[in-house]
Amino acid sequence: MEVVAQSCHGMLGRTPGYVNIQVTASRQLAHLYGLNDKRHGDNLRNYHEYVRERDLCLTHAFGHPQVNRALTLAELPDPYTAVGVVDRTNEGVIVRGTKLLATLAPFSDEIFAPVYRPLRPDVEEDRKYCIGFALPVATPGLKFICRPGHDLGRPLADYPLSGQYDEMDAMAIFDDVLIPWERVFVYDDVELANMTVQKATL
Repeated sequence: MEVVAQSCHGMLGRTPGYVNIQVTASRQLAHLYGLNDKRHGDNLRNYHEYVRERDLCLTHAFGHPQVNRALTLAELPDPYTAVGVVDRTNEGVIVRGTKLLATLAPFSDEIFAPVYRPLRPDVEEDRKYCIGFALPVATPGLKFICRPGHDLGRPLADYPLSGQYDEMDAMAIFDDVLIPWERVFVYDDVELANMTVQKATL
């Protein structure tokens, strides 16, 4: 990480190592993720090994679209503005909605999307948003909308930062995307999800 920071003058905060470290940290909490369903803890351990052995580049999506901060996710006009569960099948969980902020998405192999915001355990409508997972970025139904690039194609002598260090942020849109059960880390367990959020931020 020091070598990378030196080579880019500390201007790249979302290099591939960034999310890989988060996956490693989450793997250290696998016992917590598997507290009520052992499969979720096993899924996280297996995913960590999968990423490590293939040296994959990951993007992340933690946040929800900032449509109206005065309302909860469930109170927004479209209940699937943020990523929520539409259905479950034998193959996995089907989700719909949007997540932010997928930095490095155009160059990534996978997207890591844990539950990262507390949910209200006493509100049934919040349960649909209780889903943490990872997927290949090439999964059918998953699309990315990138913001305009900062590199204007001008000489680097005039634009040394934006011309070299644009990490590219994107909005991840899930259009009834199937998440296989083996890629699910948290599902329909708001209290446990809130506990993982609390531990992850300590």
